[in-house]
Amino acid sequence: MSLRGGVYRGKEKPQDMKNEQEKYFLPAILLLALGLRLHFLGFLYPYFEFNDEVDLVRPALHILRTGDLNPHFFSYGSFPIYWSTLLFLPALFVYWLVSGTGISFHLFLASFDYQQGGMFLFYLGRLTSVLFGVGSVYLVYRLGKELLDRRAGWLAALFLAVCPFHIYFSQLYKVDASFLFWFLLVIFFSVRIYREGGWKNYLGAGLFLGLVLSTRYNFVAFILILSAALAREGWRGVIRPGLWISAYTTGMVFLFTCPYAVLDFPNFFEQLRVQMTVNQQALTFFRTDPGRLFYQHYLYQLIFLFPAFFGPAVYLCSFPGFWELGKKDRRLGLLLVSYPLIFFVFFSGYSELVMPQYQIPFLPFAILGGSGWIASALARKEKVMKGLGWLVLSFSLVFSLSDLVVPHFKEIYYVYQESGKWVDRNIPKESKVLSYTWAYPMTNKFGFVHLTRIYQASKFSFSEFENLDPDYLVLSDTGVLKSPRFTREYREYRKLLDGLTGGELKSRYRLVQTFAPRPFWEWLAGMIYPDLEGFRICIYQKS
Repeated sequence: MSLRGGVYRGKEKPQDMKNEQEKYFLPAILLLALGLRLHFLGFLYPYFEFNDEVDLVRPALHILRTGDLNPHFFSYGSFPIYWSTLLFLPALFVYWLVSGTGISFHLFLASFDYQQGGMFLFYLGRLTSVLFGVGSVYLVYRLGKELLDRRAGWLAALFLAVCPFHIYFSQLYKVDASFLFWFLLVIFFSVRIYREGGWKNYLGAGLFLGLVLSTRYNFVAFILILSAALAREGWRGVIRPGLWISAYTTGMVFLFTCPYAVLDFPNFFEQLRVQMTVNQQALTFFRTDPGRLFYQHYLYQLIFLFPAFFGPAVYLCSFPGFWELGKKDRRLGLLLVSYPLIFFVFFSGYSELVMPQYQIPFLPFAILGGSGWIASALARKEKVMKGLGWLVLSFSLVFSLSDLVVPHFKEIYYVYQESGKWVDRNIPKESKVLSYTWAYPMTNKFGFVHLTRIYQASKFSFSEFENLDPDYLVLSDTGVLKSPRFTREYREYRKLLDGLTGGELKSRYRLVQTFAPRPFWEWLAGMIYPDLEGFRICIYQKS
């Protein structure tokens, strides 16, 4: 080996070239993540399949119009609503200047309707989700590097970058992308608490836990900080100041970013209770049903939902990944396993709803565990283990990236998109349309009547239908409506569908169009998300 002109010659040159190449890995992964999340921001416009996005826009506009800081909406935390308000204010001011309405900005805000010219607000919101999504990819890299090594960090970032459901949530103006970002920071600082201690790490963990709670009420996340304190100092960690600094900081941040949870507590508590009831998220000791406990809840969620995020290979590899981490550092392994285990046993696993967003907190743990095992397999000298590592890596990337070419889960939402286009082309303006397909159409073209929530659908009756007398019906039909788990919620809506297909309403309304996934992709989407089996959008016209 020699040194000429400040440059090493000899055996170290290939290593230098390798290091030079590796510094581009993370920027390339982040650019990939950004591109995948930007490519479909017009998703489902102008007919939203869900009301979550509107549930952020409407309270924010209410605050701007009235100056009333109470969002009057507590199905999830107020923090996203408040930062949305700050985001919308300069955007609306620019829009007011450009539009030249001739009225004051105050009057402009008071009369502004997001259904007429306000679509840019949803694009702004979706762009923030993109940024939170890309930020989460970076944080997963940092966690993988911190917990394992740099290669595991790259793999974890790559898996999250191409994860179909994370791309999906990062393209929508919902709380899911920002929740995961703050949650990853809680995990990061909890690991730092275990490794280093220090009041700054306790403070950071408490700060971001407060933002987690004021985004989505995931109170179980405090287990991470508690486990970190116990893992570092044993039972003495409970009485040391650090844990109390975290708890105090969490409470103060939550009160500051979600103040009306206290100031308007009756409304907050009632909405939270309804949300828990609708989503069937009650604790097991409140609703124990031994006959259905394991098959229809825990095992059902475990088998069908978790592998859907990035393919079954990474999911299955996460178990030996955490086992290996636990053998190297038992306390760290227990720290990381504590949250997903407790959350699954008491909340997610017992849920009767197979909704992907309720499984998001598991995503970083499964990706980190799976990435750790794959990185370990690739680093081994045994050809069998190295080959198995490459096989799992290749299969997982193909499964995830194929979502860009092969519809998978998104096939269902293309059906929403196509049915929306048909409605715009074929239904005359100002027709009265009853919809249980789109939560909030972003248009005033038609007179829409909505059945947007489960508990609204359960109260729907034929007498109301007679009074409405709609010209068109745009209704969704799926396996979930026939599921015994939702007999109570969908009983009246099921009667409406049955009446249209073979009952008293058949003579009054004729089926004019049906939109359905192509058979193979419907089967594949149903494997990933079982309640979508038999999904249809049916459009009926008054005879």
